[in-house]
Amino acid sequence: MYLFLPKGICYVFIPANIQDYVMLAAAIQGAAVPSGYDEGDQPSMYFGNKHSFEHFRMIHPYFIEYVTKRFLNSPYLKMRYRDFYMPSTGALMLLTVLHSCDQFSLSAYGFITQNYEGFSNHYYNAVKKPLHFYANHGLLMEGTLWQLLHSSRVMWLYQRHGKKGGLSRWAKMKGSPTFFFPQ
Repeated sequence: MYLFLPKGICYVFIPANIQDYVMLAAAIQGAAVPSGYDEGDQPSMYFGNKHSFEHFRMIHPYFIEYVTKRFLNSPYLKMRYRDFYMPSTGALMLLTVLHSCDQFSLSAYGFITQNYEGFSNHYYNAVKKPLHFYANHGLLMEGTLWQLLHSSRVMWLYQRHGKKGGLSRWAKMKGSPTFFFPQ
């Protein structure tokens, strides 16, 4: 959580329900959240004070629908509880960046890979916690997509090999992992 934003940085909302719009409106207005699950919360606790609308972006729901149907068309969408399914936040973020940027770098961010069982649920966990699969995300399908994009050279995915294993050739590059796109 940033309490101030460096120049050129903004918050990106991924709307999952009406409450996300209510939170965004309250943040822009500098007011408490007026209703819903977050009622009474001060958005300044999450985003700092004095942010105008220029500091916020929201991914359009039609874009989320597009990437869901085109890239992450899960079998969950054909099941009884299809309204609960949506791509993970990480998947939406990565697909948004792939669609928006010519080149970008991700540091300290984890994406599921084939050897996910050897690592913690989240990259920031101090103690290893197992990855749990819930019906609201298709994490294995997302991992398959990352591997496909990696092997197609659309992006370079850092794939660590565990504590005793060696680094992949991408990880041996200097600096943070960078994703490159063909011209």
